[in-house]
Amino acid sequence: MSNPWEVIAPPDADINVRRVDADHPFDFFWGKDSKNKYLFVYQSPQGIQIPRKLPDLQGFDIQVYDVVPSRLVITLREQPEWELFQALCTDLLQATRTLKDRDSVTAVIVRRLSRWHAFLSRGRPGILTEARIKGLMGELIFLRDRLAPHYGIEDAVNFWKGPEGAPQDFNVGQAAVEVKCQSGATSPKVRITSADQLCPQLPDMFLFVVTLGTAPESDDLALCLPQLIAEITEQILQESPGTIERFLDFLHRTGYVDMEEYREYRYVLVEERLFELTEGFPRICPAAIPEGVERVAYDILIDHCIPYLTAKICPGVDDDGD
Repeated sequence: MSNPWEVIAPPDADINVRRVDADHPFDFFWGKDSKNKYLFVYQSPQGIQIPRKLPDLQGFDIQVYDVVPSRLVITLREQPEWELFQALCTDLLQATRTLKDRDSVTAVIVRRLSRWHAFLSRGRPGILTEARIKGLMGELIFLRDRLAPHYGIEDAVNFWKGPEGAPQDFNVGQAAVEVKCQSGATSPKVRITSADQLCPQLPDMFLFVVTLGTAPESDDLALCLPQLIAEITEQILQESPGTIERFLDFLHRTGYVDMEEYREYRYVLVEERLFELTEGFPRICPAAIPEGVERVAYDILIDHCIPYLTAKICPGVDDDGD
C-alpha cells in the first residue's frame, strides 16, 4: 500500500492538492497544508452546496468552505494514522465512483461519513486476528465463487447475513449456509461456536468448508484478504453499483479496514466443500441441550461429514448449474 500524500510537497500557504483519479467522475484530491497535514478534498459541482453540519470523526477535522465551488476538506490529525485515513478516503471514492446524478454525491458522502462516525466511535480499529481473517476470507470466497456466478453479485451480497449478527453467515432462499475455514491439519476439523449455528429456523442447512494453506511470499497465485475484497468490489462497481454501500458497511461490521499488514497473510485456496446437513449429520441443536447448560461450543471432524457432501454448487443450484 503506497502513501499518496508522500509525493505532495507542503505549500508555503493555503493547500497543495493532486487529483486522486482522472477517471473518477467527480473532483476529489489528495492534499497537504502548510503545516504538512494530510488532507482529502472534495470540490462539489457548480451550484451544489455542501452542508456545514457533518458528522464528527475521531482523529479527523472536517471543514466546509463556502467558496465557489463549495469545498469539503478532511484533515488527518496524526500522520501515523495515514492508512486509516486512506481507507476512509477510498470508501468515499468507491461509494461515489458510479454515480450519474451530481446532486446525489453530497448525500452519499454525508451518509458514508455517518457510517464512519459509528465505526470509529467503537475505538481505533486494529488488524483482525488470523482466525478472523481466514473466517472472513472463507465467507467472501463463498460469495464470490458460489453465489455471485449463479445469483448475481447484488443477491450474493444481500444473502450475506453474518455481519448483521445472524446465527448463520448466509440465507439463500429457504436455506441457511454456515461458512467455516480450516487449515488442512492431520485431523481436519471446524469449530462450531453455538448450538444455533448449524440448526437454523429455515428448512435447509448447508456447511461450506474452505481449506486454506499458508503460502510463501514468492507464490504469485496466493490470495490475501485485500485482494479478495478488491476483486469483489470491482465486480460490484461494474455489475451492481447500488450495492457498494451495503458491501462497505458489512466490511465495517466485521471490523475490517484496509491496512498493509493484511497483505502479509497470504494463502493458497486448497479446497472448497459443501455439506448438506440432513438427518444424522454430527451437530448439536438447542433442543438437545439439557436445561441449565448454555454457550455450547464444539468441534466437528470433517472426515465424519464426508457422507453429507453434496454435488450442488450452492443452495438452489445443482452441480450442472441448473
